[in-house]
Amino acid sequence: MTEEIIEYELGDVTLESGEMLKSAVLVAKTWGQLSVARDNVIVLPTYYTGTHEGYAPLVGPGNVFDTNHYFVTVSYTHLRAHETDSYLVCRLLLEK
Repeated sequence: MTEEIIEYELGDVTLESGEMLKSAVLVAKTWGQLSVARDNVIVLPTYYTGTHEGYAPLVGPGNVFDTNHYFVTVSYTHLRAHETDSYLVCRLLLEK
């Protein structure tokens, strides 16, 4: 099973509050292989466990999130902006 920590430098990001997050970086853990059609992505929310470690027992060949079929990713969230992080992960994976 392929596992990877990916990082995307987002640059300066303006938050909904209007404040600027300087030099933002989105970090995510991935398991499995992204299909050529990029249609096998499962994005898991970090608010369940805070990091990817809580999902580890559920991810892998034959597990709940079966990496024989799916490319699974969990973004690292520290700002409680889960929906935004999941949206960014999906966009970045599909545009990569």
